[in-house]
Amino acid sequence: KTNESFLVLEKITSDIPSVSFDRPELNLPNNIVLADDNFNVANEIDMLLDGKVFFETLCKGRFKLGTGWPILQETLFGWIVVGPLTAVNRENQIKESVCNLAAYQELND
Repeated sequence: KTNESFLVLEKITSDIPSVSFDRPELNLPNNIVLADDNFNVANEIDMLLDGKVFFETLCKGRFKLGTGWPILQETLFGWIVVGPLTAVNRENQIKESVCNLAAYQELND
């Protein structure tokens, strides 16, 4: 159990993933309970954790789906899907780098 403060912003970043994809292509193990069942659907971010809090949520479980595929990482919230999706959409490969800036005053309002 932890107590954290949250900053509420109208929008954290653009949709992630930027393009929806079919989940069966990942061939996820049946015993995995995901933190977000709709991680494959382009949508707004629900919550952004700072680095310290994020690393405190990590558990020991880790499962590699293979070269060019994401890694499954166990967290206190359930399993998360992390990494490249180059093997999922070979026709329309999209590489995403997300960088968002907020003015100091906006963060303190």
